[in-house]
Amino acid sequence: MVQSFLFGQGPLHVAISLPATAVSLEVIEPLVRCIIEERIPIVTFGFPKKPGTEFASMIASFFADVKNCELWASQQVKVSVLGKWYDLPERVREAIKDVIESTRDFDRFFVNICVNYDGHEEVVEAVKLIGLQIQSGRLSPELITSKMVKENLFTSSLIPPQLLIQVGSAKLDGFLLWDSRYAFFYMKSGSTFGSEDVRDALKWYKKKKDA
Repeated sequence: MVQSFLFGQGPLHVAISLPATAVSLEVIEPLVRCIIEERIPIVTFGFPKKPGTEFASMIASFFADVKNCELWASQQVKVSVLGKWYDLPERVREAIKDVIESTRDFDRFFVNICVNYDGHEEVVEAVKLIGLQIQSGRLSPELITSKMVKENLFTSSLIPPQLLIQVGSAKLDGFLLWDSRYAFFYMKSGSTFGSEDVRDALKWYKKKKDA
């Protein structure tokens, strides 16, 4: 494992909520390269949940480009996909599966991409899974804990982000709703977000955390 960028205890997890226009390797690759240069082991990207075949095609093309990008292999980046991506058209699911499979054994950096994701739905799905355990008699309602909810989220294997960056809208969109409770929130106006913006956000975070 690469020596990680540590803030306090444990590695830093940065979550970035991006507009739909950012669903492009041209946007994401420079951000990932910057994250690697800063030795941040975990980054999660979120995109708006949008219906329609046009956006689904954008997602499919994006993951096809991701698969052919040499960055993941050269830097041992594992790509995971969170959300209800399995409900998307077959061509999108297959493109996502290809990326997951091709990076499954990498473990230096971790890039998580939220697709067909909604923070409220994530919590609802977790509650449904817990409800099934109660219904089957394997769990008593009195024993439900926050840890149990976390274990049933799409993000069950991830540590919560310490820094959440929202690009564009000043309106909270529910991105990583459960996990972002204690995260520092950084707002970047405008629709573009690049490497220097990442570094600015990290500097801001360090000042706030050390204050």
